[in-house]
Amino acid sequence: MYFDFICPWCLIGRRQLQAALAQFKAAQPQVEVNLAWQGVQLLPELPFNGQPFAEFYRRRLGSEQAVQQRQAQVRLAASAVGEQIDFSRIQRMPNTADAHRLLLHASELGSETQVEALLERLLAAARLAPSGANLQPGRFWAVEGAVRERLSAALCQAWRDQVPEAEDYGYFPRPMPLALRKRQVAAAQALYGALGVARGDGAGRAAQFERNYRFFDAPVALIVTIDRGFGAGGFMDLGMCLHGLMLAAQSQGLASCAIGALASYPQIVRDALDLPASEVVVCGMALGWEDAGAPVNRTRTEREALERYFTVLR
Repeated sequence: MYFDFICPWCLIGRRQLQAALAQFKAAQPQVEVNLAWQGVQLLPELPFNGQPFAEFYRRRLGSEQAVQQRQAQVRLAASAVGEQIDFSRIQRMPNTADAHRLLLHASELGSETQVEALLERLLAAARLAPSGANLQPGRFWAVEGAVRERLSAALCQAWRDQVPEAEDYGYFPRPMPLALRKRQVAAAQALYGALGVARGDGAGRAAQFERNYRFFDAPVALIVTIDRGFGAGGFMDLGMCLHGLMLAAQSQGLASCAIGALASYPQIVRDALDLPASEVVVCGMALGWEDAGAPVNRTRTEREALERYFTVLR
């Protein structure tokens, strides 16, 4: 469930949900309902120190009369769920970035056992993805502690030294068609634009890219491999499994980021994890709790129009 601390409708909705769940539990006691609360800033553009509450709502709704009508609606809905909201006591409309960071930090304080148990549940759910002949290709390796530190250090050093490695598989088409190149450039512009990194800032872009090799400092770092004997169909099945993992994580209030950059240094990964040459390094993945206030998480990339990739033949 997504919410913001300043939204009265979020509080009202939570109370309504609690009442509905109580009724559902009474009718279906054998069904377990799991809720994951995910903070999101509804007004990230607000100044850090907020702004006067009355001024904010007059600008937002257009007139004092509109403000009074909206507040009356909120008070009525809140009263129906047993809550009283006194708008006269609210002096400022705050920026909630710090509140969400505090919630994120509190969420990250789970024990190592709890984190591992959650990861196991997520991977078990991911394995329910479709698989041709039920072959279930792919393996997941969680790297922690000293192993993770050694791996990240080796990857970062190779990246800084610009030491190339032969990749285990080709990702991009060669040569890259112009239409796809434009998409790639637009995605980079969206990312670095959100981060405030200028086009000519090579050092800034390199520093951001290097974060791939630190798994973006997420609490969980995964390496994904597939046996070299699999053909292209195995990669398709593994892709569905990866998507299942990311959806399962989202359902638990987590965020994820697949890291294709790790495929650029497959031998470094195999050496650090003591993996056999038969394991193809497909990608990495970072799992954790989203920092709603981080500029990078506001990056949005466009998707191809439906008519460009979907055709009905009769």
